[in-house]
Amino acid sequence: MRYLIAVLLVLVLGLAAWNYRLQKEVASIRGAPPTPKAEPSAPSVPEHHYELRSEGLRTFRFDPATGETCIKLTTKVDWKKEETKRQGCEYVDWINAIPPQQPGESQEAYYQRIAVERQMADCAFLGKCAPVRSN
Repeated sequence: MRYLIAVLLVLVLGLAAWNYRLQKEVASIRGAPPTPKAEPSAPSVPEHHYELRSEGLRTFRFDPATGETCIKLTTKVDWKKEETKRQGCEYVDWINAIPPQQPGESQEAYYQRIAVERQMADCAFLGKCAPVRSN
């Protein structure tokens, strides 16, 4: 159980790094230089820094910034209860999620960005890593 929690935590932190790489890749496709990182004067806290907390048979995801909680892990019997289902975390299919088109973005650039993002998701979640091609 702790191993699973550790893997989930590493996966969430890895997504942040992938997001930055993805932004650089999209910027290179558009031909614009990537936006430079600002020098932080103080250590910044991510907008959604989730904490996992165990209480009994349930593991909750807690967001200290908003105070929201949801059930991340529990037993199969507990998931069958309606109350547990309502309190469960929202499921996001990161592989098939289609991002919205940016304002002023051409249709061709939008489709290129989706293709790059889908390749990144396939590599991260399915292990289907292939070199990303940019035209």
